[in-house]
Amino acid sequence: ALFLIASPALANEFKLGLQLDEGGTPHSRAVVLQATAPQRERCMTQSDAGDDCAAELMAAGEILATSGAFDDAEKAARRAVAIMERLYGPTHADTTVVRGALGTILLRAGRYRE
Repeated sequence: ALFLIASPALANEFKLGLQLDEGGTPHSRAVVLQATAPQRERCMTQSDAGDDCAAELMAAGEILATSGAFDDAEKAARRAVAIMERLYGPTHADTTVVRGALGTILLRAGRYRE
């Protein structure tokens, strides 16, 4: 089973996690897309999404990037950044943590200029 683990989006506590199966085997892209769908669907369209959605989207983005689903990972991460900017502004510490996680996803996708 695949589980998303995300703590509140606080700069000093922001953590993303992925629980692999008991053997430590990475999950396929299809499994990851299915497992992260509920969080992504709920948080991508919710107009009043809070930092809990941003944390869930970033956790989903990290997991998606790990499975090679970089386009979906980027969409989730960009939505998380938008939520944090709306809630706290573009220069808030929590927003910059989320923006940094987006940068990591872009780097992993080989998109170095962004």
